[in-house]
Amino acid sequence: MFNSLTVRLNAAIFLSFVLLALASSAWTYRVDRQTLETQFVGVASSVAPTMIEVVMLDQAEAGIEFNRRLRNFPHLNGVTLFSLDGERRYEYRRQPMAVACPQQQNWLSPLLNGCMYISQQLEYESSPWLSYTMEVDTEDLQWQVARQVSMTLLFSLLAFAAIYRILNRWLSRPMAELVSQLPAMGSGAVRFPRTGMQKSELAELARVLERSDQALHDKQIQAEDLNTRLSHSLQAKSDFLANASHEIRTPLNAVIGFVECLGAQRSRLNTEGQQQLLLLQGASQSLLHIVNDVLDFSRLESGKLSLDPQPTALVDFLQRVHAHCQGTARLHKVLLGLDLADDLPPCVALDEGRMEQILGNLLSNAIKFSPSGQVQLSAEVISQKDALCTLALAVTDTGIGIDSDKLPYIFDAYTQADGSVTRRFGGTGLGLAICKRLSLLMDGELQVQSEVGKGSRFTLTLTLPLVQSVPGGGVETEDAANPQPLKGLSILLAEDNLSNQKLMQIMLKKLGCEQLQIAANGQQAVDASQQHSFDLILMDCQMPVMDGYRATRQIRLGRGGDTLIVALTANATTEDKQRCLDCGMDGFLTKPVTLATLASGIAEARAAAV
Repeated sequence: MFNSLTVRLNAAIFLSFVLLALASSAWTYRVDRQTLETQFVGVASSVAPTMIEVVMLDQAEAGIEFNRRLRNFPHLNGVTLFSLDGERRYEYRRQPMAVACPQQQNWLSPLLNGCMYISQQLEYESSPWLSYTMEVDTEDLQWQVARQVSMTLLFSLLAFAAIYRILNRWLSRPMAELVSQLPAMGSGAVRFPRTGMQKSELAELARVLERSDQALHDKQIQAEDLNTRLSHSLQAKSDFLANASHEIRTPLNAVIGFVECLGAQRSRLNTEGQQQLLLLQGASQSLLHIVNDVLDFSRLESGKLSLDPQPTALVDFLQRVHAHCQGTARLHKVLLGLDLADDLPPCVALDEGRMEQILGNLLSNAIKFSPSGQVQLSAEVISQKDALCTLALAVTDTGIGIDSDKLPYIFDAYTQADGSVTRRFGGTGLGLAICKRLSLLMDGELQVQSEVGKGSRFTLTLTLPLVQSVPGGGVETEDAANPQPLKGLSILLAEDNLSNQKLMQIMLKKLGCEQLQIAANGQQAVDASQQHSFDLILMDCQMPVMDGYRATRQIRLGRGGDTLIVALTANATTEDKQRCLDCGMDGFLTKPVTLATLASGIAEARAAAV
């Protein structure tokens, strides 16, 4: 209750009036008391000759006269006369049985006891003659003080009531109106109809708040509009990256595929041709790496990338990652080492693909920035408790290093140590940003230590669940050991790109396919499936006339309901894969494909369909 400013202010004003009333009453009582005392001292002075006669002459007639005169003062309860040496010589009582007034008195005694005790020495003609005491009835003084206090308090209450109404009108209500509207600041609807009509500082404050509310509302609208446009821009960027990835992957599939076909005929090329083929292979793989980086970063940025942890033999996995980078290390004349602690757990749950992406990217960078140097992949156990193990996976190199002022920004997107590095070594600047975000997705921490000219050390610390063992590597199919797994099968290829049509003809022929029909769009694929029975349909998703999703649904409704349909598309996200499976496809292959990935993808789809 007393947290309210207006309540506190009114309470302070009320208390001030009460204190003022009490002070006024106390002052009035003091004056009235002194007046009463002065009055009876004057009475003593008026009867001084008689008092002297009574004390000095000790005559009975003088005592009777003195008593008669004292009875003219009804508030005088008693008088006692003493000689100068203190001898009691005379005593008067209006009522003989009345209780004497206490001699020990303070300034409130006349008000509390109903009587006042006066003791003085009588001087007459400048000479002391005797001393006397008077007991004065102060009942009238009590009533007078009571009336004075009552009137003062009543006046104070009336004054407080008037001031309260004034404060309530000019302060309390405006303050309450101001406070009640504060939560609505920024809505553009804040108004102060009562306060704004006054002529006071609060009215000016109300007008300022109204203007501030409108300004804040306008800024919020601008911010919301900017946020909407930013969201649309981000969505447009994501859509652009997805579409660009698809459009790039389609011709890239043909490039990588034909390069692989040329690689199978390497022996027919002269030395210069073989070198050119090697360069072409490296360029195509670099282009694929860039496309994958852009797509992965887009998915990480939009929160659409998820992990798929599976039981993994940790040592085998790290040795495999190390072996995959050996070729690049030899190309750059880098000594690539592997240091694995003896107490590494045999089996953990992790997403091999994403973990290999992190370690492969770190190793690739280390090799690239350490020409003719040394790079080492190491792993050690930090702690192991219950079913969890905390590991530190580190990539250390002896390369060019990173400036200390660049380290805080090394994991930012599109960032490298400096522009000269970008020109000298190439790259999009997305690799470390992707590694950082993937590590956060794994609830891990990726840190870097580096010194210019002495190399760098990237350390990934993460906690992985321990598992008992790695399940079997899957059922060994007949296709896995068959060099021509598609021999004797009737296959329909739904593909609108002429280069990819030619490439897939070559690849499928190498896998043993002798009966191949090509559909240039989804409608042709549906018509072909209704006219012939196929063992396998390779379905592109984005085609003219009818896309692969609708075509698959149409085929499933016709005579091709049991046909094995595998997506062969440049769409590469998890959502794309799920969409393909939801529309009725049995498998999913992402362009660009190699002969090995094509064969294994078809074999997996056939095994899953059995």
